[in-house]
Amino acid sequence: MSQTDNLIFNELAAKRDVCLPNVGSLIVRCTGAKRLSARRLLPPHTNILFSKESRGTSLVDTIASVAGVSRERAAAIYGQWLQNNLREGVLTIEGVGVIRENEFAADRQFDNLINPMGNKEIRIQPLTNWLVISFAVLCLLFAIGVAGYIIYSEHIFADKMEKSSVGKIAAAPTVAEPVVAEQPTAEPAETTQTKAPVQNAAEQTTANEEQQTDILPMSVGNSYAVWGVYAELANAEEWQSRVNRRFTDLDARIYRYGERYMVALFECNTRIAQRAFAHLRRGVGLYQAMMSTAALITRAIDFFYIAPLQKIVSQRFFRYGACGALNMTLDAVWYFVFYHFVVCKRFVVLPFVTVSPHIFALLCVFPITFLTGFWLNRNVAFRTVHISGSRQLCRYMLTVAGSLLLNYVAMKLLVEQAGLWATPAKVATTLICTAYSYLAGRYYTFAER
Repeated sequence: MSQTDNLIFNELAAKRDVCLPNVGSLIVRCTGAKRLSARRLLPPHTNILFSKESRGTSLVDTIASVAGVSRERAAAIYGQWLQNNLREGVLTIEGVGVIRENEFAADRQFDNLINPMGNKEIRIQPLTNWLVISFAVLCLLFAIGVAGYIIYSEHIFADKMEKSSVGKIAAAPTVAEPVVAEQPTAEPAETTQTKAPVQNAAEQTTANEEQQTDILPMSVGNSYAVWGVYAELANAEEWQSRVNRRFTDLDARIYRYGERYMVALFECNTRIAQRAFAHLRRGVGLYQAMMSTAALITRAIDFFYIAPLQKIVSQRFFRYGACGALNMTLDAVWYFVFYHFVVCKRFVVLPFVTVSPHIFALLCVFPITFLTGFWLNRNVAFRTVHISGSRQLCRYMLTVAGSLLLNYVAMKLLVEQAGLWATPAKVATTLICTAYSYLAGRYYTFAER
């Protein structure tokens, strides 16, 4: 390789255009990486193009500068080089390439130097974050499970209630195992001589106590949700007081049940009312814990419903606003956790699509906030547990579908167009959807009709 060839090599490797007097110009064109499809990528590459126009620095000036000779001497050197390398219209630049018919073909070694990644397309082997996907699937399964619980629990609890309720008076009543029951106290041993007077005194005392306490007779054809059956009236009164203190929205009553006293939480003569009560209090396990939590949240919200606010907004609207603020706070916290610590601000590559981090975090958080929002609205804000949960859930799904679409569009605009950070953008999006959610919930989803 001559010094002139070496000089051209260095100029092109440095990505500088070279002008060959009386020949043309070698132009360097750099192209960035280009994604051809989801799994095909064209790497960044450098092309050397030939043009008849004069572009870049003249090779004569470069020789004069590097060799430290006059321009005339540099032109003579260039002319000698051109005479030696130009044969039958083909100019060969040793170690660089060949110019033939106004086209430049780079030497293989030189092309590998300026394109270390090659010019062929690269097939991407996606690195799927299975941990993130598994977590998202668990959230979805949890949402489906809770939704199924809401839909079918009323039937399950209604069947249990029907089996455990007291039967008709016309037949011999049988009492289901109460939630809290006490064994009747054993009568002390008495002599035959004193038994009759004591019994008469006890009957008189019992009659006086029943006059002071509102003891109701059982109605033929009705069913009763039994809390317990007690031998002593004092025990029945004690448990009636405890139940009414614990469940402020109930009115437990005492009924005469043969020689004993029955504390019943609810009296109904239709299966619909029985199902409604089953949803209200007779759930066991998870359902009972959820209802206790709802009562606790309601009392906490009502604590802040002070006199000045009572003149401005209704109690229902205040509860709805408090539930919305609580759910919005949970939504923002969950989104922050998912976006920063689960998704880690990275694109999630699925087998069929690549999802941006802020959208994937939104998809993960949505099932959680969907269920918490429905539960808070149904059990705290609107308190419409007497209406079928499956019907309300279907309505809620329809209204949330519009809210989800609004969330998606708003997140796209705020994050990708306006350039806001993901978490503040999500908070702003939630505020925008508040008005829509309230109107839909008040007049459609949880309407009392």
